Amino acid sequence: MKLPFPIELESPHVIDTTKQVWVHALDKGPSGVSLNSNFQNRDSPHYKDELGASILAIHKSMRGLDNNGSGRWVLGGPSGPQRERAVPLSGGVLVFFPSYALMEAAYSRWKETNLLSRLTEMAGEVIVEPRGALKGSSKPSKFIMSQNRSSSNVQKKKDVASSSSSSFGKAPSTPGSTHTDNADDEAELKGIVEQFYDAVDNKGKCLLLAVCRGKVSEGIDFRDKRGRVVIITGLPYSPFKDPRVKLKKKHLDERKVAKSGTLSGEEWYLQSAVRAVNQAIGRVIRHSKDYGAIFLLDSRFQTSKVIGELSGWVRAGLKRTDQFGTAIASFREFASKAIELYGKNGQTKDDKKTSETSPLVVRRELTIRADETSPLVVRRELTIRADEIDGKEESFVPPDRLLTQAEGVLVPDDATFSSEFQAS
Repeated sequence: MKLPFPIELESPHVIDTTKQVWVHALDKGPSGVSLNSNFQNRDSPHYKDELGASILAIHKSMRGLDNNGSGRWVLGGPSGPQRERAVPLSGGVLVFFPSYALMEAAYSRWKETNLLSRLTEMAGEVIVEPRGALKGSSKPSKFIMSQNRSSSNVQKKKDVASSSSSSFGKAPSTPGSTHTDNADDEAELKGIVEQFYDAVDNKGKCLLLAVCRGKVSEGIDFRDKRGRVVIITGLPYSPFKDPRVKLKKKHLDERKVAKSGTLSGEEWYLQSAVRAVNQAIGRVIRHSKDYGAIFLLDSRFQTSKVIGELSGWVRAGLKRTDQFGTAIASFREFASKAIELYGKNGQTKDDKKTSETSPLVVRRELTIRADETSPLVVRRELTIRADEIDGKEESFVPPDRLLTQAEGVLVPDDATFSSEFQAS
């Protein structure tokens, strides 16, 4: 549209970013091998092994274990490092890959090296986002993959029409194939998300492998312990050989030459990739009392141009290090403090006291409709603790008085009122 935007505004987050979120960018794993999922490195078995070892070490630290399984971790203090017994941090872990192909390659490698079994032992269950959940994908997943302690083999839940024996959910490339549709994909995605929720709610842990730009990264709610840790394994660049990407970059480069101040093709290319990362990172914080950790496991997240595209609340607390052990110790210290402040489910001590003294909350929903033909319906909810009203409905503000107290609400003369009481 070629419209200038001379003023840019970015709202602050609702949380205290100094206490409720922990963000570290690491360029090396526990063995000192570089973490970088670029085109030249992504097929390296050493990279995939180091990535898997990093995820395993993060899980061990959540369980209160160090890499030797001792149950103790080095935590920093005013008098220097101290070995303290770590507090276990329950919750689900979300790992986002740049693409489905990279996730497939890593999963296959971890299965070959038996690292997948070790991840499963530590995480309780490993679940993989179906390929059909990737936006724009024409190859929906044929089955849900999961692995639990009772079996070291991948469990396959096949579609009714499935006849493929593919090892990672690839659909056959037969032209005109119509064995699945969007409804099937949605049902499959819902199934694996519910499976993940159930594992975290009942066992306190689970590992979900997903992709940036997929539906899990942008449209699923992982509040509280359902999304306690998010791990980003790389930058999800669009395929650089895609004709549409080439044309877009060429167009922007030509515009930049003609008019300064506009994005170049490369700047747009990076911006679109980091925007997808920001969407995935957003899964970790879902309300004002939520807390969580973000691991950026790619050396490119240590560069200023990439950091500059991250959300402001992420940049505010971002730390960069090439010492994996130092980052893990810092993570454990953050987790211990967060548990003390907000509990395992994201409640402050004051919140807990209020909920204990006032377990009953009565809600009233007020609906105002100008007339039967009016499309405008205004809803307003009033919440009062039980101890404030002694359980008596009469203590509620009458609908007309409640409405007149609402700022900016215009009440037509012929408005009608209806209300209902609900205890929860």
